[in-house]
Amino acid sequence: MPLPAGFSVRPAAPDDVDFWCRVLSTDPRLAWDPVKVRDSWDKAQPGVQRERSLILEGGIPVGILRIWTAPPARGGPRFVDLAAGFLEGEERADLRDAAWDLAEDRARELGAEVMTTRCLDHETVQREYVATRGYLLDRAGIISGLRIGDQRERFQALAAESAASMREAGVELTTLDRLPDAHPALYEVMVEAESDIPNTIPIVSDTFEVFVDGLRKPWTGEHRVWVALAEGRPVGLSYLAYHPVTGNVFTELTGVARSHRGRGIARALKLQTIAQALDAGVDHLYTENDAENEAILRINRSFGYEPVRQALLFRKAV
Repeated sequence: MPLPAGFSVRPAAPDDVDFWCRVLSTDPRLAWDPVKVRDSWDKAQPGVQRERSLILEGGIPVGILRIWTAPPARGGPRFVDLAAGFLEGEERADLRDAAWDLAEDRARELGAEVMTTRCLDHETVQREYVATRGYLLDRAGIISGLRIGDQRERFQALAAESAASMREAGVELTTLDRLPDAHPALYEVMVEAESDIPNTIPIVSDTFEVFVDGLRKPWTGEHRVWVALAEGRPVGLSYLAYHPVTGNVFTELTGVARSHRGRGIARALKLQTIAQALDAGVDHLYTENDAENEAILRINRSFGYEPVRQALLFRKAV
């Protein structure tokens, strides 16, 4: 179905980031940060193809189209993730249908065997619409929030206790700025940890160069990347992202090498990031974890994280 008269599509560019984030930010607590999005605009993971377009009415942006193609896992299907979204008040039935037709046609051109799309649980209209197009709920991510500002003494005590327990167990907790040669080993931990996250679409890790560059960004900073050392070798890491425009603070990653899991390292690392966030005056933290990742969800619940939203993934076969 072609777009209705008066509407057109053009490729999105870095200068369109603010508009892109407005469309995607349906919950201000979870708003997309334009500085972070602009920085990663052209940094796709190896084998990943990303296409972004704007939907225009009379030359004025009213919506977006997104296509994300991951390389297939060995023996697995080719996934293409897609979405069409609009500014509040700009969506209409014929325009929405035409936009989704465009996105799905492009997915088929890219060889999709399974098409996926995402939304948050409160986006009821989107959820109901993708169901009419044959998408079925496949997986959920739990987005949780934790108020730390009024629990300073509790978390400081927990962080100190866990660090002491780690020392007794032969594990040192420190920050990456004190470990100038640790990046290659940390990268191995990150890739191993990401590969074990429950998922439908294959997870494609960043290149080593992008990984290291990301740790040095102002919203991360190597002085805020917490590392666990066992026998002098990195075996775990955890760090937060301090979003520069929205002010939100999210757990970016917590991962532990398989050989050292079950020792409380992830919990101890996360506590160090919380204590550091308190010193920076942070009041709220957010994190997202797959609903099947019980190990990390158990840690979050013990800290007092409460569900905020669910990030839903839908799929349909082509």
